[in-house]
Formats: sequence, structure tokens, C-alpha cells
Amino acid sequence: MTSLTQKSLAQKSLALALSLSTLLSIGAHAASISDIDDAMNRMDVQALKTLTDSSDGYTKAYGAYRHAVASGVMGNKAEQSRSADLAAGLLEQSANDDVEAKVLLAAVHGLQISVNPTLGESLGRKIQQLIADAKQQAPDNPRLALIEAANAFYTPVAFGGGEQKALTALDQAISGFKQPCTEICWGEAEAYTWRGLIYQQQGLKDKAAAQWQQALKVDPNYGWATYMLAESKR
Repeated sequence: MTSLTQKSLAQKSLALALSLSTLLSIGAHAASISDIDDAMNRMDVQALKTLTDSSDGYTKAYGAYRHAVASGVMGNKAEQSRSADLAAGLLEQSANDDVEAKVLLAAVHGLQISVNPTLGESLGRKIQQLIADAKQQAPDNPRLALIEAANAFYTPVAFGGGEQKALTALDQAISGFKQPCTEICWGEAEAYTWRGLIYQQQGLKDKAAAQWQQALKVDPNYGWATYMLAESKR
């Protein structure tokens, strides 16, 4: 065996060992939302699946949601649909009483519509009801405002949506994220990134870039803002 072949095999063995070590460490403890966000930033679909499988309750649903998003970005529509359906099923069990479950379920239904637009009418009504119910319970929840913004962005002005409504909701979300948070805290970097996306749509390139930079101050590893900022410089 040549020294070059030996070196190549050693490198492959090391890479495999590191990969197995990562997956074993994930399985050794209960996954957290932070773990899931880190895997999402790396677009590590396998780690997202492992984290989801090792979780339960809201964290499992959140992991399935992020796994669905990542699978869609990677072009795997079957996995995207499967994970979105898993997340929806888990959240429907607790959405009657739990505001955070309602908010995440609204986001999951939006994802399901993107996978299968024929669900738009039925799930669209469910999204509106979930948002309305959550507003009754926790009107200042920043993730609720974030989901409202995303929903408004994809809804025509004639049907009550539009960019301006989305921006208003994002302002509310970003203000809400400034409050102390100790448990379910995801979404702040995402809110800034959404605002940057809308500014970009409006031709406000400098304002868009500033929002993505702000997102990276919140989370230096946030993948979507990193991508948008890099694309804006091309």
C-alpha cells in the first residue's frame, strides 16, 4: 500500500469517526432547541433527523419542522412532507392550550401549503384561526408576530396581506424579542432576515444588508442571513 493511499484511508477513517462521534453525542443527551438551530445553520439534515428522533414534545415538533425546511431547501420533497406532517401531528395534540404550539403549528401549516398548494384553502383557514386564538392568549408573543409577518408576506394585499402588513408585524416581533426569554426563544435572527428580504424586494439594498448584519449579531452562525448577505454582494 502506498503512503498516499494510507494517508487517504486515514483521512476517511478520521472523518467517519468524527461523524459518528457527533451523532453519538447527539443521542447521548436530550436535544434542545439550540441544538436544532445549530444543525439548521449548518443545513445538516442528518443531524436534524437525529435530534428530532431523540426529542419529545414541543422540541421534537420543532426539530421536525426545521428538518422539513432543510429537506425542502435540499430538494427532498418527500422528506419535507413527511417531517412537516410529523410536526403537525405532534403539535395538534397540544395546540388547544399551548400558545407556542399554536404558533409553531401555524408555521408548519404554511410549510405544508408550500409543499402541496391544494391544501391552501383548508390550512389557510386553520392558520388564521390559530393566529387569532394565540393573539387572545399572548398578544405580545414575538414568534406569533413573526408568523403573522410571514403569512402576510405570502398573502396578497386584496386578501389582507402584503409587504407593509408584514413589516408592521416584524416591527412588533423584533420589539418583543428584546424582552427576557429563558425557554422557547427562537426567531429573533429570522425576524431581522425577513425584514431584510422585504427591504430587498422594495429595492432598498442598503437597508436590507443592515438587517441581515443585525441578524448575524443576534446569531453569528445564522445560515439564512449569511446566505442573503453573500448573495447581495455578488
